[in-house]
Amino acid sequence: MLIYFYSFMVLVGCTHLSERQMNAPVNERPVSDTSNQALEDVLQEQYLVSELKKQQDRPPEKMNTEQKVDSSTKKIALEKKKEIVKAEEVPLAWQLFDQSWIREGEYFLLNVNYMGLPAASFAMEVKPSVMMNGKEVFHFHARAKSAKYYKWIYHLDDIVESFVDKEFFVPFKYKLIQREKKKDSDRIEIYDREKKMTYYRYVQVKNKVESKDKQDAEIPFYSQDLFSSYFFMKGLPLHDGDHYQFPVTSKAKTWILSLKVEGRETLKHSLGEFQAIRLKVETHYEGNLAKKGTFLYWLSDDAKRMFLQFTAEVKIGSIKGSLAQYRLGDFQLTEKK
Repeated sequence: MLIYFYSFMVLVGCTHLSERQMNAPVNERPVSDTSNQALEDVLQEQYLVSELKKQQDRPPEKMNTEQKVDSSTKKIALEKKKEIVKAEEVPLAWQLFDQSWIREGEYFLLNVNYMGLPAASFAMEVKPSVMMNGKEVFHFHARAKSAKYYKWIYHLDDIVESFVDKEFFVPFKYKLIQREKKKDSDRIEIYDREKKMTYYRYVQVKNKVESKDKQDAEIPFYSQDLFSSYFFMKGLPLHDGDHYQFPVTSKAKTWILSLKVEGRETLKHSLGEFQAIRLKVETHYEGNLAKKGTFLYWLSDDAKRMFLQFTAEVKIGSIKGSLAQYRLGDFQLTEKK
């Protein structure tokens, strides 16, 4: 989710990022012999080998004479999916979620300050839907880039993507490509909702030394990834005093995100004066990730719920992000320079 991306970017410093820069090709320097696409290919091959082995080890099943051979495969698969979903109670947050708040073509550009100084920009967009695993999915995309004045200290050019099933609003795939000073990394996490499993793969080259990580773990059917969590929060009712909790899965670990609606207030902003919804987000990790973070968000209290502002405390100082540009259809807002 954006929470972690912001905190990370601000500590290294980023420059203002135009829409043209956002869509420019990322540094194509390979991380290693295993590219991001190759990781996906390897993972897909592992799935196929695994499924083949299961079929070979599985004893022959008796065919139900009432089933028709030519249509049974799709029907059985559909019924199996329904049984999996029914077996797990639908969390309250998903029952209340309204995906009409997710709009293709919506574009945000946020400027981030660290201890009062311009430090970062972060551009994100809801791209056109795509097909994945035979289902229509949302495609969320974001990019960050390091500041010119700061590149001698730390260079950064990162892209994050999330692909979310429209039917149940659960991610199928999360990707993070990082091109940074002395460190390049590709990571991908594929969520198999039928099997309730996540498959996390990571390749990094730091100071010319390559390292890899591979983790498979069980997950709940209903969970978000780091990036999709923002869009999920946006689609909740957000009445004053509401308190939501939902699981987030990242790096093959699942933890709880807490969201509290603190109320409505008038927010004076560089783009104008807005009636805003103030949200308090707390992250709770377990095990090796045991720590806690608190962030405040302001969304416009209107039909768009624009991401107006956020603040967060870090180890040294604080960070603040503010909307600089917004576009949805014919509607546009741009900060005056």
